[in-house]
Amino acid sequence: MQLRSAGWSAAVVIAAFIGAAIAIRLAWIYATSAAVEPGQGDLDRFTAFSTATAAIGSIFAFVVLIIYTRETFLLRRTSERQLEATYRPILVFSLASADSDLGQSMKLQAPHIANVGLGPAFQVTIQTMKGRDGEEVEFRLPSGPYVEAYTQVQLEAHILQYGQATGMSRSLSLLADLFQRGTFPEEMTVCVKCDSVSDKEYRTYHRVHYDATIHLVRTSFVGTVEV
Repeated sequence: MQLRSAGWSAAVVIAAFIGAAIAIRLAWIYATSAAVEPGQGDLDRFTAFSTATAAIGSIFAFVVLIIYTRETFLLRRTSERQLEATYRPILVFSLASADSDLGQSMKLQAPHIANVGLGPAFQVTIQTMKGRDGEEVEFRLPSGPYVEAYTQVQLEAHILQYGQATGMSRSLSLLADLFQRGTFPEEMTVCVKCDSVSDKEYRTYHRVHYDATIHLVRTSFVGTVEV
């Protein structure tokens, strides 16, 4: 992208110089062939030629300046995007059931979040999961809203029932039981928000699936969006 923009800028400048040369030649033809009043000499012709050349040159210089400024802005914007991509965080949320024997109650693995991007994630927040009867599940980072690049952090689940916490609020067994009781829909979207080192906000979207027939919970990654 940078090479293409630089090549385009050079081509525009060269074309402008060629156009200016043609314009000067036309101005000279005009000055030498224009009707001259009696007593008007070579000095007057040269003055007319210089005036026409200066006007045409100013127009071309202005056009070149506009185009060059635009290309410089595009190059800078491309460079900033490439730099941002270098330090962009990508957070992946995971909530899944553990392997269990046939006939046993469903168990959940510890939920976690992984930063698979190249840069650290700041101000990390995870969307609350909401049930049909007022249940809410908050996922919190134990060491604050920060996830380093290429790291995985286990999350703490905080379960509220009708806005109240109980002695089982941090129990994954309670969360698994809520799934099996049909408290949550079979498919939910969970959004994870974070800021990059350059203070840009990113959001990743995940879909939590629950299969009631085989008592299975899994999470799929949907995509990421720059806000």
